[in-house]
Amino acid sequence: MIRFFVRHPVTTIMFVMVFVVLGISSYLKLNIEEVPSVDFPIVTVSVQYPGATPLEVETLVIDKVEDAVSELSEIKKIRSESFDNFGYVFIEFLLSADVNVKSIEVKDKVEAILNDLPEDIEKPVIEKYDPLVTPVMELVLVSDTVSERDMYEFADKRFKQKLSSLEGVANIDIYGGKERQINVKADPLLMKQYYLTITDIVDAVAARNKNIPGGLLEKEGDSLSIRFVGEFADPQEIGDLEITTDDGRTIRVRDVASVTDGSKKVDSIARYNGQSAVGLSVMKVSDGNAIRIYQKFQKRFKEFQEFLPPGVDLKIAADNTTSIMEEVKGTQENIILGILCTILLLFLFTGNFRITLISAVIIPTSIISTFFLMDLSHFSINIVTLLSMATALGTLIANAIIIIENILVHLKKGEEPHNAAVIGTEEVLVAVLASTGTNLVVFTPIASMGGIVGQFF
Repeated sequence: MIRFFVRHPVTTIMFVMVFVVLGISSYLKLNIEEVPSVDFPIVTVSVQYPGATPLEVETLVIDKVEDAVSELSEIKKIRSESFDNFGYVFIEFLLSADVNVKSIEVKDKVEAILNDLPEDIEKPVIEKYDPLVTPVMELVLVSDTVSERDMYEFADKRFKQKLSSLEGVANIDIYGGKERQINVKADPLLMKQYYLTITDIVDAVAARNKNIPGGLLEKEGDSLSIRFVGEFADPQEIGDLEITTDDGRTIRVRDVASVTDGSKKVDSIARYNGQSAVGLSVMKVSDGNAIRIYQKFQKRFKEFQEFLPPGVDLKIAADNTTSIMEEVKGTQENIILGILCTILLLFLFTGNFRITLISAVIIPTSIISTFFLMDLSHFSINIVTLLSMATALGTLIANAIIIIENILVHLKKGEEPHNAAVIGTEEVLVAVLASTGTNLVVFTPIASMGGIVGQFF
């Protein structure tokens, strides 16, 4: 094989160039991350139950969810916690389990028991647990003229969907500000006067606040969809809602309660430079590229600014991609510096510009070709892969120096260059393979490690 490549330089060059082109193409597609993507075999189910105590959350919701998901296979352990208004179930599977499949199975089990859960709960959220996931960036909406409630309403109803149009964005978490809520505050004395309970008011409002499909009306080949609209359009309609008391009298909600267009209890506060703000955490999908998301956001930043209502400004509070780029860039610079130092040392010790030029071409092309194999293996550019390349670069440089030095020995003996290249390489081939093999012996057990830690390698 060595003789073939030496005797056919054009074929050799074309063969190398194919891998270089594939490497460059793969490099442009590879994700840039801080650490390797790791699948934690954990799925969480979180449920919000407004107004419920921890005991009620546990007995009415969490216990039923635990019983449902416990029927799944490959479960290692199940843990749950209950709080005021909220509870979650933490399901850890065996490492051999496919967490994507298990996430779907958990979702199916939870949806199967929704009718057994209290009507007042919000829809359960099923997510894959990943402690390494961090927001791509933190954005804030600030204004001197627009209220926090209006900013939150805009962020939740419109701006969130606009940001989600960025390729690779999974979801947008909103915090701070004041979320709109229609508050109905009943007067106990007036309720007692009309012999009403709080349940009577709640049931009346819930029964009226519905849109019900009415089927199809067909006539002479035409069909018309019928829908009964009952949802309240404004707080005044809630106040005008009629309630029949036990003694047959008809009163309105406003006769026993005040209805206001207010906001929910504030559970998070966001500030930017001392000013109240509404924050938005941009989260990426599991295989998304944080760097590309940020770059696309920067390209469309003016578009997002123009989308905002008058008086509202968009700011980037934090950008986590900067630290990733700095770490990756620092490692890449060290690799390039190592290559340049090697080329310089080769020239100083050999004094042969042609040999040095060959090495200056071989080493970078070998590294560039590696990106093709990384793409095939679904790796990303991260600290671990770059450090691995740096380690392999040391072996590559050492082997190159050994081979070049032996070829120079044969050239000084007056041998023809082609023969010197073949014989010089063949003589040290076993030694080069042996030295490379020692690295494989050392790193193979690390690459074969099990568990979550093993996924990093």
